[in-house]
Amino acid sequence: AKILFLGCSLKKNTYLHGVEEWNQIPNRLMETPRKLKVVDYDGRVIDTPMHGHHSTVGDVSWNYDKMLEPFLYYGIAKKGRIGAAESVLCDAVGMAELTTKFLKKDPKLFDDGEPVPVTWYRSDI
Repeated sequence: AKILFLGCSLKKNTYLHGVEEWNQIPNRLMETPRKLKVVDYDGRVIDTPMHGHHSTVGDVSWNYDKMLEPFLYYGIAKKGRIGAAESVLCDAVGMAELTTKFLKKDPKLFDDGEPVPVTWYRSDI
């Protein structure tokens, strides 16, 4: 699958929230779930607890754009334009795999805006 970021940066990459959850990164979800009610197709109401996104270090998604250079380097992402909008087309599997690899090195990768160390993804440096 591909994900298109049309006129926005990877800071809007909510898919990476999921990658962090799959990797059980601490300090990403609310401890106490919100109580939601879901109405299904037949009109049944189902109580559904949901742990919303929350981090004591702030909105970590603002740091997801640090993955752009590694994604470009490996061909996971391609930059282009659609009309006047700068856009990035990304491979979902590649994003998940590389982000998982980096999170195993540093689970706090997205706690700050520091770039990903170039040595993590470039062997020629």
